[in-house]
Amino acid sequence: PLIDFSAPSILALDPGIQTLKRHYEQGDIAAAIEALTPLMAQPNADLLTIQAGLLLTVGQVDRAEQLLSQAPSPNTSQASLNALWAIIALSKNDKQTALRFAQTAVTDDPRSAMAHVALSYVEQAFFRIDSARDAIEKALSLSPDSALIHCRRAELLTSQGDIDAAQVSAEKALALNPRLARTQVVLGFIELIASNISEARLRFEQAQSIDASDPLSHFGLGLVFMHIGDVRQGIEQLEIAASLDPNDALTRSYLGKAYYDQHRIALAQLQLELAEQQDPQDPTPHHYDAILKQTTNQPTQALTAMREAIRLNDNRAVYRSSLLIDQDLAARNASLARIYNDLGFEKLAY
Repeated sequence: PLIDFSAPSILALDPGIQTLKRHYEQGDIAAAIEALTPLMAQPNADLLTIQAGLLLTVGQVDRAEQLLSQAPSPNTSQASLNALWAIIALSKNDKQTALRFAQTAVTDDPRSAMAHVALSYVEQAFFRIDSARDAIEKALSLSPDSALIHCRRAELLTSQGDIDAAQVSAEKALALNPRLARTQVVLGFIELIASNISEARLRFEQAQSIDASDPLSHFGLGLVFMHIGDVRQGIEQLEIAASLDPNDALTRSYLGKAYYDQHRIALAQLQLELAEQQDPQDPTPHHYDAILKQTTNQPTQALTAMREAIRLNDNRAVYRSSLLIDQDLAARNASLARIYNDLGFEKLAY
């Protein structure tokens, strides 16, 4: 939720703002942008802020930044503006600047749900999942009927390994807004974690039928296809996810693994290098890079990469619970044992 529709100055705008708000809350961003177009005949700072929020929602960071840079001070709370600047900084991987803006947004207006949501994303970027959860709980207390915030809470609960509570929160979001694609995505990952592959596939496909532009639905469906051994369709979905969100390191990591499974080593190596550049704290690309190097007769380089993956193991992405991180560590130690064996260190391998 990157737009605060609760400010009095927003509510006093043309009645068309209510149509825009309805489309936005249903996750139909294209319709929301269309509803905004006639309102922009007489633009003001608040409308420009809304437009920037919509642009950020569809990943048009540069256009949103340009709008906010040129816009006069809005009548809405400065918190809304700083929250948007926090998301922009985060998308550019400038986490310190993002943290400064998010904290300022909360200070400007402690009752702004949008400010706390922005802070939750920033805290997550620093791998402070508990702090991110605290921020989203505060946002939910301020806006208890927001399907978007319930859905965000479900994401973070999943990351903490509290799958039952995540399921409850996602179902609440679904009840509040059945047309929200992200809720289907969250439920898809919950099913995937539980190894309910058929149910996960249905959730991701439902999400795509609502919003085909959400990269996470393609990412999730790609993982489903890879799990059932359909590498071709898995790669197709992962490539779509990467094209929709080219800066997502995790998508690049799994795409690299998928190319490796097809023995397309050069392409795999490129994707893993991009993933390492985009998120140096993610252990995933180092893990797959170690496996690639081991199988291409580079055991020393494989050892370095695997040790780095193990060092970074506790840095978890949204849908990696503490249980799954333990499983990751087990897999990485098993891979490390194979590398030691290749190097002739049988005792270390054991």
